[in-house]
Amino acid sequence: MLGRSYFVRQAASLLSLAKQVKDPELSAALLKKVTELNEKAHETKPRSEMSPHPPDVQNLAPGDT
Repeated sequence: MLGRSYFVRQAASLLSLAKQVKDPELSAALLKKVTELNEKAHETKPRSEMSPHPPDVQNLAPGDT
C-alpha cells in the first residue's frame, strides 16, 4: 500500500512541472492531477499508522495456534 508521503512527493513533482510548462492545457491537466494526488494523500493513513498485516489477520504469540 502506498503511503501518504508518496502522494505528497508525486504532487510536489507535478506542481513543479506544471509551473515550468508553457502549454496552458498541459499545465491545467497537471494541476488537476496534483489535486487528485493531494486528495489521495489526505485519505491515506501515514505509514506509521499502517499495519504490515491485513485487518483480518490476528497476531498470535509464538506457540499459539
